[in-house]
Amino acid sequence: MPSHGQRSTRRGLPVLRSAPLRTTAVRTVTPIQTRVRRAVLIHVQRLLLAALLVAPVACSENDLGISDSLYVQTMAELQRVQRERGPAERRDSVLEASGVTPEQLEEAAMKLAEQPQRAAELWRAIDRQSRLPR
Repeated sequence: MPSHGQRSTRRGLPVLRSAPLRTTAVRTVTPIQTRVRRAVLIHVQRLLLAALLVAPVACSENDLGISDSLYVQTMAELQRVQRERGPAERRDSVLEASGVTPEQLEEAAMKLAEQPQRAAELWRAIDRQSRLPR
């Protein structure tokens, strides 16, 4: 007598039941589908590249609290004063003339610390400008 999950054949031997065979259909991709997929992939890559290129510009517009040019100009002048070993009054007059407070410069420097590539670009500009004759 066959047990549960078994059936007997004509000869009386038990045969295990098996799950029905499932055939896996092989999906063929047409050349048109391939071209469409490739075009979509290229489009998505271009959009991502554009977003990566635009994001730093959009974020850097005025996130320092002062404009980049004012920051560079003020820091370059302060660097000149330091190089000439000018008095503290001269540093104060540079800040007063540019309309920037030491707190604003410190805040800008803290924000630049989070953006090393941008900070490097600005420091190169500061160095170039500080070496120019007045």
